[in-house]
Parts: sequence; C-alpha cells; structure tokens
Amino acid sequence: MSQETDHPAIDRAQRTLRQYREGALDTDGAVHRRRFIIDPADGSLILELTPAELGASQSVLHVPEEELPGAADTSLQLLLSLEEIDPETAFVCDRFIAAHGRRSLGRWARARIETARTSDSVMPGEDLMAPNPIRADEGRLLRLLNADRAALRKGVLALTGLDVDEPLAVACDPCGFDVRGGVGVIRGEFESPGEDADAIARTIEALLRGA
Repeated sequence: MSQETDHPAIDRAQRTLRQYREGALDTDGAVHRRRFIIDPADGSLILELTPAELGASQSVLHVPEEELPGAADTSLQLLLSLEEIDPETAFVCDRFIAAHGRRSLGRWARARIETARTSDSVMPGEDLMAPNPIRADEGRLLRLLNADRAALRKGVLALTGLDVDEPLAVACDPCGFDVRGGVGVIRGEFESPGEDADAIARTIEALLRGA
C-alpha cells in the first residue's frame, strides 16, 4: 500500500484500508460480510464471491462494517469494479487462502476501487491503490517475522494489545504487517513507515528483540 501523503483525508483512508481485511459488501442491495486482501502488485482488492455478487451491476464495500462501534468516523465506502479471475492462473488467490482460508463461494474477483468516500471526503480510488514498494523483499521479511513465533506473538501483543494464538505473518508493507491468528487477520502498524526493505527488517528485528 501507499506510504503517507500530504493529504490527511487520503492518509486516514489508507490507514483504514490497511487496518481491516473484512467489510460489508453491498451488491445491488444484498449485503454480506466478505473478506479481502490487497494485491501487492497493484493495490487492487482480491475477494472470493458468489456468482450473483460477481454479476452485480453495482458493488460497494464498507470498510469496516458501519454498524461496528466507533466505525462511523473512519469507515470507507468503496465503489468497486469487479473482474473475475481464475484461481488456477491468478496466484494471488493462494495469498488470500493463506490469510483467510477458503469459503468455497464459487468465484474469485479482482476489485479495483473507482471511488472512495468517507464521512467528510470523496477521493478517486487510485489514491488508495498502489503497488507494495517492497514486494520483491516481502518473502524475506515474512520469514524474518515468522522465524520466532513466540516473539512474534509478543510483538503483536505490544503493537495491538491482542494476544494472538499461533500467529503467522502473511503480508508486509512499509507501514506494517498482517498476521493470521485465531481471531482472523490482525494488522500491526509500525511507528513510522520504513524507507526500504532493509529499514523494515531492522524495525522487525527490534520489535522481536523487544518482545
């Protein structure tokens, strides 16, 4: 995902999108909770959907679900354009399964954000979509995070206040990392974005040592 910008509304929207991996998807008036991941190649969202959802004329993803306590001030409404992808050739679907498991809804989609709306701002979706600049080094950083799972558990607790049983880091970007645990996918945010993969590695090492 993008690093911080000079636009507070965009920064807030980016942080919200990084923080959550689940939202309420409204497809032509039918609303269901759906999980997603962010494709590090281009910043689009990857979702597993039903055939009816994939064929909807309009799709809006609310992140987080608006009925959650305190969500109104930060929630995003993302107008999506959906494109079906083949899990046999789109390997990013394996990344989704690593984070969430598979729910066998029947179809896979790449969702591009057309427009994003918050309580006080509207912005083009391209402001929230960008390649992960450290994606070439992500595997190395994930191995570093997962090398000591006990230390990772303590590090996640220090960053989030959540004690995640058997955590597994499944994604990393300049601003933080995603961990799969018994309560779903948890986001751990660094104090400040890393300038490059080596700086992020040092931040991770310090986090694990401190744990």
